[in-house]
Amino acid sequence: MKKGYIILLIIFMSCYSGSTKKGQPWEGIENNILRIAVYEFHPEDEDTSIYRERVLLTGKSRAALILVSHASLNIERKKVTPLTDALLNRVITEIIENGKIISIDCRDSGYCLTLIEYNIEGLTAALQEINN
Repeated sequence: MKKGYIILLIIFMSCYSGSTKKGQPWEGIENNILRIAVYEFHPEDEDTSIYRERVLLTGKSRAALILVSHASLNIERKKVTPLTDALLNRVITEIIENGKIISIDCRDSGYCLTLIEYNIEGLTAALQEINN
């Protein structure tokens, strides 16, 4: 069981870049904001709206993984029940449906770094409610 938690911790820590510097891209959680970085190829002949949809889908997947890991690390073990699982699943689903692209930086190589932000106040509130 401990091995699973260690793996989740490693995943979470690998996604957190530490303190941020103004103007520098970062990925992780800070001040109730989850920021995801997606680096993907964007063919010149591809419509921008298709690229945006694809990146948002990739972002949802990454965000869900990070949020589940974050919740797992921040919930008291004795408070884990089917009811709290359902609450956290609902909150995380709502969060990942509302990601917003904040920047797209494309290179000459055709690869673009896209930053997507998610407001995680709902998850923070749910974890506080569960743990108290």
